[in-house]
Amino acid sequence: MDPGKPRSAFDGDTATAWIASPADPHPRLTISWGYPRVVSRITIQRPPGASGLAQVLITGSAGQLRGAMTGTDGVVSFAPMKTASLTLTFTTDQAPVQISDVLIPGVRAIRTPAVLFRLPCGLGPRLAVDGQTVPTGVTGTFADLLDGRPLRFTACLAVPLTAGTSRVTESATDPYDVRDVVVKTAGLGTPAAAPTAATVLSWTSSVRKLRVAAATRSYLEVNENFNAGWRAVLGGRELQPVRLDGWKQAWVLPAGTSGVVTLTYRPESLYRVALIGGLAALVLIIAVALAVPVWRRRARQPLAWPADPGPRRLWPDRPWRRWLAAGAIGACLAAAGLVLGGYPGALAVPAVVAVLCIPSRGRRAASDPRLIGGLFAVALAVGAIGEHLVLSGHSGPFVTAAANTIPQAICLVVVSCLAAALLCGAVERGAVEPAGGPE
Repeated sequence: MDPGKPRSAFDGDTATAWIASPADPHPRLTISWGYPRVVSRITIQRPPGASGLAQVLITGSAGQLRGAMTGTDGVVSFAPMKTASLTLTFTTDQAPVQISDVLIPGVRAIRTPAVLFRLPCGLGPRLAVDGQTVPTGVTGTFADLLDGRPLRFTACLAVPLTAGTSRVTESATDPYDVRDVVVKTAGLGTPAAAPTAATVLSWTSSVRKLRVAAATRSYLEVNENFNAGWRAVLGGRELQPVRLDGWKQAWVLPAGTSGVVTLTYRPESLYRVALIGGLAALVLIIAVALAVPVWRRRARQPLAWPADPGPRRLWPDRPWRRWLAAGAIGACLAAAGLVLGGYPGALAVPAVVAVLCIPSRGRRAASDPRLIGGLFAVALAVGAIGEHLVLSGHSGPFVTAAANTIPQAICLVVVSCLAAALLCGAVERGAVEPAGGPE
């Protein structure tokens, strides 16, 4: 990890980010401001591609400990502490940890003035033109240097070029990373202008707008990891995405491009739809399950029929119709499980419902509120233990299972019980219940 990058998490610029080592399961970030202050809330901003749930352990300068869970909004509230620094220890399944910015009320971010600096000849990139060493100097701003933005270098002497192909090489041990070299030939005008920075109009976790102007073919570069979920549109036309330096997000700007580019993170909308759909499906299943006892009481009440219409059948009486109805019900259960628990849920929910509907004990257990309440209590207890272990700095398969896998599996079983109580009762009544006629 570059030692200069941690400041990117507290520079007030969401376009820069601190990226921890992927091999570090609990990366730490320390922010110190030198004087005691009461802090009870912070905001941890992360790039959209790395904004999933994460646990953070907050340590004050006097050893105070607070634990919290960060979401997409990044707001973390905790019991007030008086401290002169904060150490944030992160635990997440999304490695590496990426932090765009940390906002602490009353504490100003690190601001680097855009002051020009110049490195004299010999301190720039070590280049060779056709085997001849060329000393160079560097110009730029301190903000560009610390944020990793491109700097400009200039040769300190004229180099004669022979007819044909000329070769420009950079030393393998050079601390600089040379991206472009522009050769100015005497009598042929001035070299091309240096790349210009885009103007940020708005910047959120899922939608960003930037104003660009590129006279020549250029790249719109974002200092974040490449993510195929991002889409860039300019004037109704989608820009071509590219990966720079093996990891950086960028898009191709054709020559003469000018206007506002809109960056949209497409998986964000799908995630919200899946989340809302899953909650709606769960509420619907619970509501139907609660209505089953009312339906049963009404079904048991005698009805006065003018004549005996024969047996009533809610469940199809022909085999092919039964198989068709069973397939439709299984598909609906698999779809609900897919929304609630992914592919494992799509397999687990129909299987558990089938197991509960076969024996009579299973049908009675599925509608037993004590069983459902007990399963919920176990899920809450196991989840609380897992969260405690995570916030205490523990990791491993057991901690991950206790914090995520086991509670989610138990909740899928609860949903399956509610569905079985509804379906098995309806099938049993519809298959054998005779029509109620006058005695």
